[in-house]
Amino acid sequence: MKKLGYLLLLVPLLFLGTENHEASLEKKLVANWNDTALNFNDDHLTFRYAIEIQDPLPSPKDLEITYRKLDTYFALQMLEKGNKKIRKMIEISKSILNETAILWENESIKVSKNNYEGRIWLDTYCMLAWFTNNSHLKRNIADSLDYEKNLWIDDGLYTEGNWRQNSDEVWCIMALLDYNRTLSENLINIHLQEIQKELAFEEGYNKAATYLHSIMMLNYAKAAGFKGFEEEHQRLVEDSFKYLKSSGLISRLDLAPNFLWVYEKSGIKMKEVNDLKETVLKNSKNIEENYPGLESFIILQVLKALYV
Repeated sequence: MKKLGYLLLLVPLLFLGTENHEASLEKKLVANWNDTALNFNDDHLTFRYAIEIQDPLPSPKDLEITYRKLDTYFALQMLEKGNKKIRKMIEISKSILNETAILWENESIKVSKNNYEGRIWLDTYCMLAWFTNNSHLKRNIADSLDYEKNLWIDDGLYTEGNWRQNSDEVWCIMALLDYNRTLSENLINIHLQEIQKELAFEEGYNKAATYLHSIMMLNYAKAAGFKGFEEEHQRLVEDSFKYLKSSGLISRLDLAPNFLWVYEKSGIKMKEVNDLKETVLKNSKNIEENYPGLESFIILQVLKALYV
């Protein structure tokens, strides 16, 4: 009885500890927000890809848009709660994304190495369509699909390997889930076949990214009412956690919080999720030291997972 009483006292203490840590992370996030730039002060947000320097992305008036800044706005949209100031950041980012989507409705998408007409990278375009639910962008995504190959990206666009192609195309499939269900179901099946090769031969971050994006896709397909993927969904969740742990990637805050998030969202019960949550909480105590220049972006990933 004494032991049971101790455990009953311990549960609310652990919960309180998590709440205090979340509040601490929120405070750091707010402190790093720049009201003028309408983004965070992270050093990594100053980076520009060569293509952005040569040909800046179409941006809302008086605001410079870059791929990395868009990633931050996307991350803000994935927070399910937050204090008053964070909710304001979410509102601002949503407004910017909606304005950007309208500007990009007539822009072309880069889907091959030699397609110099394509101005916008595929994954960012599809993410923008997904987060804004813009029907014009979704139509452009469907129109840019190679229906003979049932894919968007030509071989050779990425030197990193097919894992990047598979991960990027996940966002396009997700964007089409409520736009063309028949096409989406076919593309999900093709994707699940294609990733078997990547999961068999890739290692490290590449393999983890393939797992992560595929589980996310099946989470949203399930939420949209798609049937027939339950067994594969379960297998990917279980296999990915085994790999995350055996590879040591479970300690990386640019990966572990995202896995915690997709596991929680999957609805698949797995006792190991609590272990992963404890690992994320422990490793997120020293974000500034371990991820200099990336603090806000990492905090967003951690809070996204803890808020589910």
